[in-house]
Amino acid sequence: MNERVERSHCPACGGKDFFPLFAMWDHTYEECRGCGFQRMADPPEPGELDGFYSQSRQHAMEAYQEHEKNLGRFHKILERIEKVVPRGRILDVGCSMGTSLVAARERGWEAVGTELCVPAAEYGREELGLDIRVTSLEEGAFAQEGLEAGSFDAVLMHHTFEHLRHPDRVAELVRGLLREGGVFYTAQPNHACLKARMFGACWSYGVTPEHLNLFSPRSLKMLLLRRGFKVLGYETWSDRRDPRLIYDLMRRLGQEERLLRWCGIEGGDFDAKAQEAYVAFLTHRRIPFWISNCIWPAKLVSALRMGQDLHMLARKVGGGA
Repeated sequence: MNERVERSHCPACGGKDFFPLFAMWDHTYEECRGCGFQRMADPPEPGELDGFYSQSRQHAMEAYQEHEKNLGRFHKILERIEKVVPRGRILDVGCSMGTSLVAARERGWEAVGTELCVPAAEYGREELGLDIRVTSLEEGAFAQEGLEAGSFDAVLMHHTFEHLRHPDRVAELVRGLLREGGVFYTAQPNHACLKARMFGACWSYGVTPEHLNLFSPRSLKMLLLRRGFKVLGYETWSDRRDPRLIYDLMRRLGQEERLLRWCGIEGGDFDAKAQEAYVAFLTHRRIPFWISNCIWPAKLVSALRMGQDLHMLARKVGGGA
């Protein structure tokens, strides 16, 4: 089917009526009038982002630095999954260096991962002894890697779903990979969260050049229901520490140049040098450190389901693979 024709449909509700939302990162964004699903209207060409991810050593280094911290996060996710399905075979699509697979292995799962970032996948295989396949999100590619239909009890996508050109097609692929009654757990930025409402297009955690889909609980649930899943529940997570908080606020107020001056940078963009100065600014000055580490009411925001991370669990229903 023609790429342009396919993208004319909303992946959440199937509607075709979109209106302009905002412009950011040299892209325009749009919203479906029928269900509120938001997306990048002019995404990069197919394969363009795949090429970036495949060689991104920065992504691999960040995953390595966050490994110990994220182990606890994935144990928490697996606890949620194990409440509704027995331990068996699990697939993490977009597993990076495989922190989730380490947690799953420790808990008795047979864990498999797929990853486009070659350096991250190589580290996971060689240093952690994990089963990570370098493959794209296509049915034929999965089959070539031995990822057979109906062979998994659970599929996890942790901050992967927002990067996809066709999340509805990928949801169908995931459903096919699951055994009857298997579950799909997905986590991504929550574009109905308090920070998204406060900062809009300037919310740098959710609105990035690589995020093609801007999900809310409503639009994500609608997409999964239309693709053969029963949504078992969702929750939102929030973190008290947020180094982006001051940056997002100053951008929202149109004061990015002032922030650069506070960081000791005169003129220019928020490039790597400016980012390094910003980190030093947050670390060594008392008030910025307090704002970025202590001020955000994370527990209250999560309790109100307005946290910045949206976690949703769904079960495969109906017959067939």
